[in-house]
Amino acid sequence: MFSLVVLVSIAALAKATLTLPTYISFYPISDLSLTIRHCNYVASACPYEDGNEDFEFKVVTAKNGDPLSVSFQSLNFPSMFLTPIFGSANPALGLKDLSNNDDASWKVIPGLSDPTNYTVVTQSKNTTVSGYVFSLSSQNNAPCHYGSPSGDIVLAKPGDGAFRTQTFVVGSPPPPPPPPPTFLTIDTSVVDHVVKRTFLGCHVDPGYTNEPLFWSSNLIYGQAFEKPSFIAVYAWNDVSTGAQGSAVLDPTKNVNPSVLVPSLSLTFSSGNGLIGWSNRGIGNEGLFLQGNAEYEGYVIVLAPVSTPLYFALRNRNTGDILASVSVQVSASSDWQQVPFSFTTSAAATCEGIAPKSDPSIDCGDFGENPGHICVKCAGEFVVGLNTVGSINVGFVYLSPGSWGTFAGLPVAKNAIDTMQDMGIALIRQGGTVSQSFKWKEWIPVSKPWLRASMTHQWGRSLVGSWGPFEFFDMCDAADIMPVITLAYDTNNAEDWADLIEYLYGDNTTQWGSMRIQDGHPAPYVVQTFELGNEQENPDFVDQVKAIEQRRAAIGAPEVRFMYPTNNGVSRSQADALSAIPGFDVSRIGPDCHVGGGGGVSCAIVSSTHI
Repeated sequence: MFSLVVLVSIAALAKATLTLPTYISFYPISDLSLTIRHCNYVASACPYEDGNEDFEFKVVTAKNGDPLSVSFQSLNFPSMFLTPIFGSANPALGLKDLSNNDDASWKVIPGLSDPTNYTVVTQSKNTTVSGYVFSLSSQNNAPCHYGSPSGDIVLAKPGDGAFRTQTFVVGSPPPPPPPPPTFLTIDTSVVDHVVKRTFLGCHVDPGYTNEPLFWSSNLIYGQAFEKPSFIAVYAWNDVSTGAQGSAVLDPTKNVNPSVLVPSLSLTFSSGNGLIGWSNRGIGNEGLFLQGNAEYEGYVIVLAPVSTPLYFALRNRNTGDILASVSVQVSASSDWQQVPFSFTTSAAATCEGIAPKSDPSIDCGDFGENPGHICVKCAGEFVVGLNTVGSINVGFVYLSPGSWGTFAGLPVAKNAIDTMQDMGIALIRQGGTVSQSFKWKEWIPVSKPWLRASMTHQWGRSLVGSWGPFEFFDMCDAADIMPVITLAYDTNNAEDWADLIEYLYGDNTTQWGSMRIQDGHPAPYVVQTFELGNEQENPDFVDQVKAIEQRRAAIGAPEVRFMYPTNNGVSRSQADALSAIPGFDVSRIGPDCHVGGGGGVSCAIVSSTHI
């Protein structure tokens, strides 16, 4: 999560009797700037970094018409204004679509803590914040990693001692931009500069469920019948009809003894019909299915007696069976993998619906500004019994056939097609979720149902079975450079050294042997390691040393390192790293979290440390 610097240009106020400067920089303290956090549009104060203006505002005549007040309108999102944000411990300042003229209006008065400057007072009629002013919280709530002090910009009662300042100093106006050229000629035969291919990259945070589901070809959400408390609508549905029997979760039979998730117990006693459950994907929104297309998958089951297991794809709206197959499962006292495949007779399509219009679908909480429509798709996957028998299902995988996957991997072909059309050459997989990733929990790769990470959750999302090693293989096959980010304090120096051995070691090494035995004889191709996620890493030097020592011992290729803040390594860290025999500190770079202004300033700052 990064912060975007907000610069505010002041336009002259028509009919105003108060004389305002032409420009206000909004520095609550001399070395701080007002920022907007991109993930939730809440304002915060962080030490001024590099002047990005992704959320630039202009001051316009107050939306409520008060001649002594102003409104702050986003230049990037003209429908959005700075307004109070309710519901937090301290009322915050945020960015919202205009819904109330008073909420979007602020009276300008001489500075409360410095009368030579200015203070703005909300004109909101909400009694919770009526009369409150911009203030800097004394709590360090903002995710700032550039230094201190920092905190959330909140609304406070004038003079409230819990906040550091309620005054904003005036800066100088920015220089006007150069006029655009009146005529532009492009000579495509002349190349002035070649931009590195890796300059075009992207970031993915698998903690947000929709992101790993973009890469993964798996259509099932909750593969191990996970049912976290935050899920308002479960992806699995009991679709039993007609027959006598039961379909219930069984906590006594676990496919993964280290995680102890329940399995689905199916018992068909008598009659005609179906005993089974269906899966409708993330948010129970349903599955989009192609017509006349092969789908395949597998289940991990426990069958004390030989039992025919039924699989189907069907239209949840009409009840039509689009594909079905019964597979005879052999009796076994151990869990076993049972594959299946079938071809659809028709498609199952989707329609857009209004959020919360269908209580059976959970599209998430969009707040007041939905980013996309909610969808309802007709497809669903069914697993069950349609004849007498008993079986436990512990894990389910469903994917398009080879037509919809990439390079024989559990990767969606359409996702790779999109990235290659865009020219994506580098992907950083990390983000806040990486601070809960222990890489050793994501093996064995070939048997996701046995991983310690099988039911991994973060925030309000199930991460599922998409982990770092699926990511590495995808990037290698697609000619994309992977950057792996893991928390420095969740993975210690020994863990990092073991990782380089797992990636590149041969069968004479402990971790390399484990990779080979897991069905991956070739090394994973990973060149860049970020030791931490947007956090100062006091163990960075020790972790680099551990990786380098193990890398040299197993003969692995050189790798690059990212320091997980904009400032990069300190001078003392650079000196310590330079002392490593044969180590070139140019193999270390910062993780520049910046906005649309680009990372040049960040790169310049970090390079001065080395």
